[in-house]
Formats: sequence, structure tokens, C-alpha cells
Amino acid sequence: ILENLQVKENISLDSNGGNIIFEKADVGNTLELTAKNGNISGTVAGSYDDFAISSAIKKGESNLPENKDGGEKTLQVSCNNGDISVDFQN
Repeated sequence: ILENLQVKENISLDSNGGNIIFEKADVGNTLELTAKNGNISGTVAGSYDDFAISSAIKKGESNLPENKDGGEKTLQVSCNNGDISVDFQN
């Protein structure tokens, strides 16, 4: 569980057998999230259009598109046996 995370460059979070929960993640370049047997949920600082998005999910549901081009920052999310729920907050 991470709250009010601010990173100037890149961050990568991995979980095997647990959830990744974050609030107001503010990244300079890339946010990469990977979970196996757990959910990924939280809010990212900025708007949807600020990010190029790639997401992959197996045996779960996601509110993110598989691929979205554009944006100065990158959001990469991968989840196996869990759900993805990521929202954007200005």
C-alpha cells in the first residue's frame, strides 16, 4: 500500500501473491505495475491523456485499454489472476 508517491523518473512495483494499492502516484516518466494472484488498484496523478498505456490481464477484469498511444508518460500494467482498476486524478 502506497500513498502520495512522488517519483521524478520511473518506478516499478511487483507483487506475487498480494495486492498493489496506491493513491496519487505521481511519476515523471514511467509507472510499471505487475501482480500475480492479486489485484492492482489506485489513482495516478495526471489525466488519462498524459499517458501512453499498455495493459495485459489474465483471469481478471481491467478498466484500462490494452494499448493507448500518446502522452508524455508511460503506464504499463500486467495482472494474472486479479483485477486492474486504475483511475486518473488531476
